[in-house]
Amino acid sequence: MLSKNDSKPAVLPSAEHEELRKALDSERAHLENLFNSLCEGIALVDRMGIVKRVNREFKRLFGYGEEEILGKCIDDLIAPKGELEKEAMDVTSTVVSGSERHLETVRRRADGTLIDVSVLASPITVEGEVTGFYGIYRDITERKRANESLARSKWRIEKLHGVSLNLQKCASEKEVWSVTISSASSILGFPACFISSVRKDRLVPVSFSEPDLEPSLDDFHPGDGLAGRAFMRQRTLTVAAADPEDSLYCQREGVRYTHLVASPIGAYGVFSGFGVGGDEIASEQVSLLELLLGHASEAINRIRLNEELKDQALHDPLTGLHNRTYFDHLIRREVERSSRYRHTVGLIMIDIDDFKEVNDSCGHKMGDEVLRAVASKLTEVLRSSDSIIRYGGDEFVVVLPENGEDTGQVVRRIRSQVSGCPEIEALVGRAVTISIGADTWRPGSDISIEDVLSRADMLMYEDKKKP
Repeated sequence: MLSKNDSKPAVLPSAEHEELRKALDSERAHLENLFNSLCEGIALVDRMGIVKRVNREFKRLFGYGEEEILGKCIDDLIAPKGELEKEAMDVTSTVVSGSERHLETVRRRADGTLIDVSVLASPITVEGEVTGFYGIYRDITERKRANESLARSKWRIEKLHGVSLNLQKCASEKEVWSVTISSASSILGFPACFISSVRKDRLVPVSFSEPDLEPSLDDFHPGDGLAGRAFMRQRTLTVAAADPEDSLYCQREGVRYTHLVASPIGAYGVFSGFGVGGDEIASEQVSLLELLLGHASEAINRIRLNEELKDQALHDPLTGLHNRTYFDHLIRREVERSSRYRHTVGLIMIDIDDFKEVNDSCGHKMGDEVLRAVASKLTEVLRSSDSIIRYGGDEFVVVLPENGEDTGQVVRRIRSQVSGCPEIEALVGRAVTISIGADTWRPGSDISIEDVLSRADMLMYEDKKKP
């Protein structure tokens, strides 16, 4: 029996009790709403690794229904098999021992697909004892992709810088095409590609990433297909699926190309590249491709300009024949070749008679016409293997490789076709004749090729003195 001094337990009035209960319910509802509205997936796990509770984002992130999650081991549920499964078990063990872990890794969804996640595992401690932990998961797939894309872009740009330096060193168009195709395939990631070069009024496939592409490709007109249209419009064109009009570029046995890109290489050609399946041609690929092709176009322009300058340096601009500079290179080469194969070399010197009178009476412009006409006639008369050089003024030299023994016959043919030629006579209103001297160089002879040329020149002047 209680004494009058004994106190009774305090009992809250029913109204206050109800108020406190409502406040707790409100706080619980607020926390529940907060728990489920967070953008991170959260799992409450006991120290045995068994899932006790998850929020809405966790279920969405990993694709499970709540009944598939609760009561299951967290590592069995979302850890991929193999090395990552061991990693997940190590994280659980570390957190249960009282240490927090934060890492970026890969976890498995209900459908078996993998996602990149940031994981924060934090222990729950009650009176100094770990009773479980929270696992907080954030989907970082897009960030990872963005970082990977940025790293890939940086790598590609660095590689293309090296390619641009290599293109500057290329000495031929074939070399430029080869470097460009190799770079587009290995750096820009086109599984198959080829380059078509302008040849007269056609675009002709000339370089291929895969050897088996070549037999399936024909030359085509500018304007035909995706590549032809890209060349004519001088801008990059893409299609997301194989267009029937472009089927010419898609017929490769066992492969169906679902994405195509065509980009002009200045006025010199066009690049065609393919994507397979889900490999879309990204805007970054297109931008870097245009950068690569710009360098290729500059390299081709440089090579062609050098060839043009070289050609101009070795040709006479008036007649189009080779000039004396070319003759100096040619004669050394022919002597070396003839010495090796024991062939003779014939040299013929030709001079237009009274050419000064033609210039004085008809003018230098008409004199130029006569020089061009004689050059044209010599080209008609001689073999394609013979070389005709405008040696200087109105003098020409003919080099006859492997024909030295028949030089006299060639001289007679030249004289009969050029001297008194009606076409040339029509230019100046009178007959135009030529003087000719010829000699032959024989390998092993004590007489040099220069002496043979001097003798041909002397014989030409002797011919000029004949009545």
